[in-house]
Amino acid sequence: MNHQDWDPVIFTKDKPKEKKTQNSHSQKNNKLDNETESFSHKKLDSNFKSTMQRARLACKMSQKDLATKLNVKPQVIMSYECGKCIPDNGFIARMERVLKCKLPRASKK
Repeated sequence: MNHQDWDPVIFTKDKPKEKKTQNSHSQKNNKLDNETESFSHKKLDSNFKSTMQRARLACKMSQKDLATKLNVKPQVIMSYECGKCIPDNGFIARMERVLKCKLPRASKK
């Protein structure tokens, strides 16, 4: 039994390392990032939302019916009517053909 190690093994946590302060270069980059970036996308205006809903109701369709005819999920139609989606003029053109009316387009900025 000389080949076995019977000494107790003790596990300890390492001491937390001290945080290093950022150097001036990374501080400048963080400042620039905070000032210059905007994370917003184009949104649909309320005119589009109400026009789309009125056109859908004039055709006597539910959101699910319109989604089925456009071959998309009903959540896509719901997001267009709520104004929470990113506008896609190609998809709006498909909706115009199904609803047989003219819908306002998203402005290109």
